[in-house]
Amino acid sequence: MALAGCEGGQSPLTDGSLPEDGRDAGDCGVQSNLTGELVDWDSSDASFAGVGGAQLTLNGDSSVSLVTPPNGRIDLCARPDLPLEFAIDNPGDFLDGPLSIERSSIGFPLSLRALTSTRAASFLAEHAVTFDPALAQIIVLQAGDRFELSLDLPHDTALAANDDDDDGALTWGAGATGRYVLFPNVQLTASTATVSGPPMIPRTFNIAAGKLSSVVLAFFLIGP
Repeated sequence: MALAGCEGGQSPLTDGSLPEDGRDAGDCGVQSNLTGELVDWDSSDASFAGVGGAQLTLNGDSSVSLVTPPNGRIDLCARPDLPLEFAIDNPGDFLDGPLSIERSSIGFPLSLRALTSTRAASFLAEHAVTFDPALAQIIVLQAGDRFELSLDLPHDTALAANDDDDDGALTWGAGATGRYVLFPNVQLTASTATVSGPPMIPRTFNIAAGKLSSVVLAFFLIGP
């Protein structure tokens, strides 16, 4: 399943009772309809693992909220007068954190990844990085073209992954250019961080100790 957004479409149930196989509950009207998935860090088509029981709440309007079903499905209407900035309250050992979605990404395939503190430690160790649960972790999804990203705060070695094999599996390596870019162990010298990558407009979002900040960007270069 891919996470996509479009203007208009179906409205969500806001009581956390989204069915797994879709629903027919009206129309989003002028609001943005976000649909898709929240999946485990290691989820793939061959071994799919949705994250159920995660609560997403729009900052500034707590009535825009849902709890994901077992397959991790996301489907909600977001007001056009508020930024697409959410709080994610994940179940169990999964790291909570803010979610920032660039409106230009609406309409393109997106898939959000959730990470437990246990998997964060083992995953980073695989890449010679020691997980620090007292610091912030940042995962950026580039829904459009992929650029080399940079962060304005100190962090450990950035890791990047692509999904070009079309099997849902991610292959990670050192670097900051990819469909997904992880900035691990970000120093908390401020309550916000800014990611940039020419020619994109810099994106500023919230960070916090012990949290995983998820950021969705979308920028496309138009050829001659």
